[in-house]
Amino acid sequence: MISDEWAYWLYGVGLIVAIAGLVFAAWWALFADRPRGRRRCPRCWYDMAYSPGMTCSECGFTARTEKDFSRTHRRWKIGLTAILGGAILGGFVIDRANLRGWPSYLPSNVLIWSMPLMDIPSGALYRELDDRLAANRLTDEQWLAVLRRCAKGDAGARPVDDDWLGKYAEVLRVYRRAMLARSDEPFQQEVERILLSIPPRLVFSTRDVWPADVAPSLHVGAGDWWPEWVQIRAAAMPRLPEAESDVHVRLRDPLGIPLTTYTLYLPPLEEGEHEVEIEVKFSRRFIGAEGPGDWTEVGNQTVTVPLKVQGTLAETMTPVDNEELSQIIRAVFEGQPLAKYPSGSLPVRVRLDPSPTYRETLNDTAIGIRVDVLRNGVLGRQLDLWWKGGAGNFDRQYDWEVPYLNDEVLLPRVTEDDVWTLRVRGLPELALRLDNVSKYWSGQVEVVVPTTSEPQPAPPRGWIPEDTIPAEAADPPGQVQ
Repeated sequence: MISDEWAYWLYGVGLIVAIAGLVFAAWWALFADRPRGRRRCPRCWYDMAYSPGMTCSECGFTARTEKDFSRTHRRWKIGLTAILGGAILGGFVIDRANLRGWPSYLPSNVLIWSMPLMDIPSGALYRELDDRLAANRLTDEQWLAVLRRCAKGDAGARPVDDDWLGKYAEVLRVYRRAMLARSDEPFQQEVERILLSIPPRLVFSTRDVWPADVAPSLHVGAGDWWPEWVQIRAAAMPRLPEAESDVHVRLRDPLGIPLTTYTLYLPPLEEGEHEVEIEVKFSRRFIGAEGPGDWTEVGNQTVTVPLKVQGTLAETMTPVDNEELSQIIRAVFEGQPLAKYPSGSLPVRVRLDPSPTYRETLNDTAIGIRVDVLRNGVLGRQLDLWWKGGAGNFDRQYDWEVPYLNDEVLLPRVTEDDVWTLRVRGLPELALRLDNVSKYWSGQVEVVVPTTSEPQPAPPRGWIPEDTIPAEAADPPGQVQ
């Protein structure tokens, strides 16, 4: 059986040979047989060099002028047939090029070799390669060649910088799971080896200016492109007096998104400009059928984050609270049942609809809230949320994290007597995670919410503090959720 790669080469070569043959046939039929000084009968093309007069001794044709014996011999049937065949073949090529683009004629190896030149994910070359990847029309070696190119990057997109993240990371995000799901063990092992060669990604961000009376925090974007059965741990140590080490673990690749976020809290800082140096040590461990293995350190990164501390909270943001705003915040959660899962990390999930805050009443207002989930009055978990309110279409910088959970409260089966209450509080330290706002909601509301029972385990989460990892979080591989 001919492979797709050989089929592309044979198809391309055959197309070139066919077009060249038709062009040559048309030229030969219409222009090749010139008189070149010979005297020939224009009907039977008999050589009349030794036949004087105007009549052909072979067929009896009588010419009217001497020029009739100097005509080019044109084979019209062959020539027109060749022209017609070329037009049909050319029309087919143009139609396919219009339909699928000219890259559809390129062999897969050529497309893979040209990945550094591609505009991923919108360029014509990548769209053709993406079509072949999606249709699984590549050989195993070609799949691995794509993966090696993604892991290596190129001169303009080095792993794991911003350019690489916008180019090769997109290919890994879409096709990594498909490659790891192959049943061919040697192929899967090579895929795993290549993915493990990609270093973790680490990005810190924070607001431009922090008030002196609020301890600053950093938004940490970190992650990896390793197989799903490999967990990653990040131990961050700010080099500041009174700073404590922060250790977060990402149990699973949540929803196929390699880069997820968490918050790193810093001790209070004096007014002025600071250069905060943070050392992060990365470790990983494999999850086998018998549970997790030992952590193995795989490298560290040191990042310097500039921080400016100036003024007070009262000078930075103004608290706002009234009955109308409280009703708006209450509407975010009312009618949104809690999702109760039988197992998994964080078995009770809060549902909300932030759209009631998209109104002019909350223009230039930060919504930074802590949601306490109470089961019969006992705290089961907390959810921190922050986004920008107000009317209009803009980046609301929506994000969230879980600072506390208690599985002993959350895991037991829901009964008819259970009362689930959300206690929602506006906190300035959460509102300060948003830029370019001058006000924040500072009130408190309580909402009693129903629950819905979900049959499957809870979906995977992103980063969580190491000391809050539930026992069932280290599931054996193969249970992708």
